[in-house]
Amino acid sequence: MTPVPAPGYAQLRAGTTVFRVHSKDFGPSWYSPPVGVGGTQRYHPHGPRLASQYGTCFVALQLSGAVLETILRDLVLPLLTAPMVAPYAVSLGTLDRDVVLTDFIGSVHTVWGHTLGTLTASPPYTATQRITADQMALGHPHPVDGIQYLSRFSGRRECMALWDRLGPCVTFSAPAHRLNDPSAMITHPRTLRPVAVPTLLAEELNDLGMGLASSFIRV
Repeated sequence: MTPVPAPGYAQLRAGTTVFRVHSKDFGPSWYSPPVGVGGTQRYHPHGPRLASQYGTCFVALQLSGAVLETILRDLVLPLLTAPMVAPYAVSLGTLDRDVVLTDFIGSVHTVWGHTLGTLTASPPYTATQRITADQMALGHPHPVDGIQYLSRFSGRRECMALWDRLGPCVTFSAPAHRLNDPSAMITHPRTLRPVAVPTLLAEELNDLGMGLASSFIRV
């Protein structure tokens, strides 16, 4: 295990499972934006991406975290419906190596001097994109692979902006799964037993006071 050089950093071990919700028409392994193009997400670098900056792949440690960040976002709804998830799929990824991330969860203020209010503000994401550009340019005491942060929509869902600093550090398994397909089986991240994707999603959403609409399951 690579040692953490200083407070302000988090580690994830090789083999850690991550979730990525993405368009069903495209694959999951996408590090955006392209060089010369401005990013639209919270932890893209500000302005057109420079050649010295990194592409970013957004993932979460929990399925519901990826759903919150990609689909629900600012919607305040008690139930997730089938039409809401129809354009999307979920892919499971495995970290290929140990990664070190800037910790914007436990030490966001004590080390980095930012507030959760700044990091969770609504768009436009000018402030966080400038923070991201600074992080990419910073002389870290250890090579950093991205940023770990809380979902803007739940303080209990951990997300990561993974950089392609050394090339992709996560391998996504095929095929991608529809979120409302009861035949889509994955390994439960805690029990390590097979579980249907909608079952895991319902379990995690229930923990957040949400649920699945009665017509959610795809038949």
